[in-house]
Amino acid sequence: MQPENKKTAYIALALVSFFWGTTYLATRIGVQYSHGVLLAAIRQLSAGSCLFLYCLAKGYKMPDLKTFWQVSLIGFVMITLSNGLMTWGMHYITSGMCAIMAAMGSLWVVLFSHILIKKITFNKTLIAALITATVGIFCIFYENLGDFLNADYIFGIVIVACAVATWSLGSVVTSKWKPNIDLILGASLQMLVGGSFMAIIALCMGVDNLFFKPLGWEYVYSIAYLVVFGSFVAYSAFLYTLNNLPATQASLYTYINPIVAVILGWLILSEPLSLLTFVGMFLTLGGVYYTNRELAMLKK
Repeated sequence: MQPENKKTAYIALALVSFFWGTTYLATRIGVQYSHGVLLAAIRQLSAGSCLFLYCLAKGYKMPDLKTFWQVSLIGFVMITLSNGLMTWGMHYITSGMCAIMAAMGSLWVVLFSHILIKKITFNKTLIAALITATVGIFCIFYENLGDFLNADYIFGIVIVACAVATWSLGSVVTSKWKPNIDLILGASLQMLVGGSFMAIIALCMGVDNLFFKPLGWEYVYSIAYLVVFGSFVAYSAFLYTLNNLPATQASLYTYINPIVAVILGWLILSEPLSLLTFVGMFLTLGGVYYTNRELAMLKK
């Protein structure tokens, strides 16, 4: 790799780490105005349509029927279920909590990979990493134990956990199937299919259940930010990072996103942030990091 390409790749990684971390803040603002399913549908359909038009203009080859159904199913799992549930859940719990729970997706990947792809050898290092992540999770929730008496809080935690699990399942299925399609075209189709299902669900819910207060400029700004910076800028930077850095380095954004989200939630939305929560976050991210590293070594 040329030195200038490597430098640009690190800049792209920094953009991904920052902007995908800020999407939790933008989403948290947006769901104060409308239901998360509607917000996610607008975001995904807007971004997917623009990406698809770009692919048409560039003359990308459309997939065959089998590949299209594979991509559509992945889009339903990762966009409709995962992104839809995550955005919905952010109405009930903080953006920082959602980001930390999203970072735990690697733990779900371990489970689904073990079941669907290949049995994993749980050596001492991997077990220690999983225990560390578990202790971190306990620290994070310890100061929020009283919130578990709140039905809305429990509901938010459950659907965000389901969102993380479905994203991980979609990632494992994608890895297993490896659809024969260009990354950008595949992403656009996933957004369009997933966004369409969410739009149908939103319409079935009825207008009275979709809006919580009169829409303001904050709502428009949150959607615009999610589409432009969360989808276009960050995703383009992510593709560049994947193509120019080793996978282990490219995945570092997953450990930086939660830190960005937690700090911004604390600074801008006054979300609670205690020392124990901060320690728990780093224990969780550290456990996830070593889990991923150990799995990568086991695959060699």
